[in-house]
Amino acid sequence: MRLRKGVFIAILVQLGVTALMAQSNCSVSQVRGSYSAAAVGHFLALPGPLAPLAGPTVRIGRVDNDGKGGVKVSAVASLNGFIFAEEYDGLLTVNPDCTSLVTFLIPLPGAGLVPFVFRGVLSDNFQQHDIILESIFGAPPASTVTISLRRQNRANCSNNSLSGGYALTMRGFVNIVPGSPVPPAPFARQGRVVFDGNGGFSASTYLTDGSGPLVPSGFSGSYAMRSSCEFTMSFGGNSWAGTLMDNGAGANVMVSVPNPPGPEAPAFLGSVVSGTLKKQ
Repeated sequence: MRLRKGVFIAILVQLGVTALMAQSNCSVSQVRGSYSAAAVGHFLALPGPLAPLAGPTVRIGRVDNDGKGGVKVSAVASLNGFIFAEEYDGLLTVNPDCTSLVTFLIPLPGAGLVPFVFRGVLSDNFQQHDIILESIFGAPPASTVTISLRRQNRANCSNNSLSGGYALTMRGFVNIVPGSPVPPAPFARQGRVVFDGNGGFSASTYLTDGSGPLVPSGFSGSYAMRSSCEFTMSFGGNSWAGTLMDNGAGANVMVSVPNPPGPEAPAFLGSVVSGTLKKQ
């Protein structure tokens, strides 16, 4: 009996060592594929022509890793209430211990391509990649910006990829006026969204800005899914942008505008609000 216990313990130890070795032998090729990205945080200050963009920020989009260190990004961003669509490239390095270094060359209004460097860590068998901003223009940022990247696990999407009931959670800031001494108002929305799989949806939610009781907010509209698993939701003159993750079991979403303009002419919406959809 003692011998069997000893063998059993030895097997457990070996399994633990094997698992540890597997977790500590990461490479960039294992991150090949598409991820749904959600960036949130604050820029407390930004240099030169970027100064008006300092404030709360969100970005929602798709990140494609080629498995060789090349990265392509398609996203919608809100920087202190200025909202625009963007596409840019980047570089990814993955260390054996599953930590990472990511450099994005992000086009920003009046500044051209700006190098943003992030430090990160991979988890959940390469399903999850979390990164935090380390530098802008090579200097430490006054920033709390982090990005959560979750594998899409789906090669091709259609309207039917978003079907059924989803729990919705969103939060952020509204009524942003750059340069104003009046701070932006906090905002939160929570509820349920039902997609019909054919381009229509209905929602039953509650929202608050912290100034009073919850406000019921029901609405319905249309949505359009691209083959890249990026989508837009439109209702009553409003528009949200999103990207699917976890094979359609969830999505990252943000308040945007219909047909967001390019970085050279951002639209000012005065809101920085994002969140998630999670399959019920």
